[in-house]
Amino acid sequence: MANPALDTDFQISPYASGTGGLVTLRSLGVSNPHPIYKAGVTKIKLGDRSARYLGAPNVSWNWGFVQNAERDILRTYCTGASASVYIWTPTIENVGTVPNAAQRFLAQLWWPDPDTPEDPQTGRRLNFVLNFYDLQSV
Repeated sequence: MANPALDTDFQISPYASGTGGLVTLRSLGVSNPHPIYKAGVTKIKLGDRSARYLGAPNVSWNWGFVQNAERDILRTYCTGASASVYIWTPTIENVGTVPNAAQRFLAQLWWPDPDTPEDPQTGRRLNFVLNFYDLQSV
């Protein structure tokens, strides 16, 4: 991400609202996450000893903790196990001369799995992670 990250680097919108409905997490009362961007799902070695990424890019938004109120706000964007959303998030890609530029994507938001359940502690959730898969640049 551009250093330092700006509040405008983290935005979200329900699929039905389109890209015009993007709002910053800060304006919703949610603290900015630590993003972890991956260019693909896996990397394979090719016959000429080069490599290629397979699968669409994905990003995880990680919080050391979120308050219950923040979690409830985020839950409105994903009421089930997953939901289509638009996001604006930092990447590891350069856009022009901007390193780690934030970009807009259509993505599948996955709520934390039952295998890695939410950890509720004194009015907050510890190690809270939202995963966005199948990032498609828009």
